[in-house]
Amino acid sequence: SLSHTHTGSKPVSKMEEENRKEIEHVRRNDPGLTDMDLDERQMSTEQACALAAALKTNTVLEELLLQSNEFEIGGVVALADALKTNTTLKRLYLGNNQIQSEGAVALADALMINTALTELDLLNN
Repeated sequence: SLSHTHTGSKPVSKMEEENRKEIEHVRRNDPGLTDMDLDERQMSTEQACALAAALKTNTVLEELLLQSNEFEIGGVVALADALKTNTTLKRLYLGNNQIQSEGAVALADALMINTALTELDLLNN
């Protein structure tokens, strides 16, 4: 059974709460946070967008694992947009996220600008 925390009238699962905490570490630019594993975290599009916003100003994170989250297109486009300004992320794993063609185009556009990323995993999309 899932445990829930209530914020307002909407119940929040334990996984959602853990995701929010991890995203907050990225937003705060935590100096000890050079890699983050958010594989299989049932991350919502809203959380993917919050993570993307945090990545825009993060100067510490070098590796981010986001496999098997099945983001909707809004989350993928937001992450791609973040790659246009992020200068420290070197490895990004987005396998098994149903990125499809629109997401792939957004990521390709970002890679034309981003010079830091050296590894992008898009397996099984």
